[in-house]
Amino acid sequence: MRVTIVLPKMVDLPSGGLKVQYESAGALAARGHEVTIVHPMSEFRMIGVRGTLRYARLLCRHRRLGHGVISWFDLSPAVRLRLLPFLAGYLLPKADVTMLTAWQTAEWTAKPRRAAGRIVQVVYDYEFWMSEGQEFRARVAKALSRPDVTLFSPSSAVTNMLREIGRQPAATTPPGIDMKSFGCDVAPEERHPVVGFALRPYPQKAMPVMAEACELILESRPDVTISCYGSGSDQFPPAVVRLGVLDADSLRAFYNRCQVFVLPSDYEGWGLPAAEAMASGAALVTTANGGAEDFAIDGKNALVVPRRDPGAIAKSVLRLLEDDALRLRLARSGLSDSAGWTLARAAETLEGALLANVN
Repeated sequence: MRVTIVLPKMVDLPSGGLKVQYESAGALAARGHEVTIVHPMSEFRMIGVRGTLRYARLLCRHRRLGHGVISWFDLSPAVRLRLLPFLAGYLLPKADVTMLTAWQTAEWTAKPRRAAGRIVQVVYDYEFWMSEGQEFRARVAKALSRPDVTLFSPSSAVTNMLREIGRQPAATTPPGIDMKSFGCDVAPEERHPVVGFALRPYPQKAMPVMAEACELILESRPDVTISCYGSGSDQFPPAVVRLGVLDADSLRAFYNRCQVFVLPSDYEGWGLPAAEAMASGAALVTTANGGAEDFAIDGKNALVVPRRDPGAIAKSVLRLLEDDALRLRLARSGLSDSAGWTLARAAETLEGALLANVN
């Protein structure tokens, strides 16, 4: 099967949404499919002199670096990478099935060429849908209402969003975790009191809420180390260790240092950092943010707290730091549950959904 995966842009720093698509592409290629990733040079139609120059520079960089043009991810060499000056339906390559991703890709690829095959879309726009205004929602709803596009959903939260728009997803295709990249190297009982979280520069990720929670945690337990990875300009207490952007090995080591990992988001389409942390042996505290609730079950493998409540986050983190039996039980349950969230399983599910929609 020839599969095209259409992405909205190329970025120079790690991105959870793009990472999921790169991993899916590699996993589908490993299953024998001919996979092409399509990147526009930007998310804007810059096709004048300035845009042409930018596109030429990107093409030269791609020719020099190959897949290394995506510097932060080791894209499978079996996956083809195609760069376009902008997205349009008539520019889509020949395929049996073309898979759209972010809602913008549906907006920009209206009236696709017949050779692009059947058009499907994996929807990952829940956090933006929940946090933006009516004008934005109307635009997203229009993009996701194309009658020629079959929709897949990664989570119950996204399914509910699509039903609100008036669409019913044809399949549920949650992402998976690359178990070669993540795993438990340090037993949960051998870890020091370290609390971790992902620093992300989007309002939906609730970094100000996490900053308040950090202050409350440190007031009660000044001996605790709080650290984060990622990028963002939000202000945190000086004691919070900001590690910046981490490569794959460093990220695995980060999760393995954490006794507790926190996902403070208002909204998540799925919640990849939380799943990665659980697969690495950290006990999880997460908000009831939608996507993560599909796999984070309060009292079973995580503690789930209300959104936008720094006091509730701090209280749950302190509870785990002070109750080793509870922390270890949740961490071990998370490890056991996450063993089934493999990239191979996710690829098999996605493959089945794609094959069902080729004809």
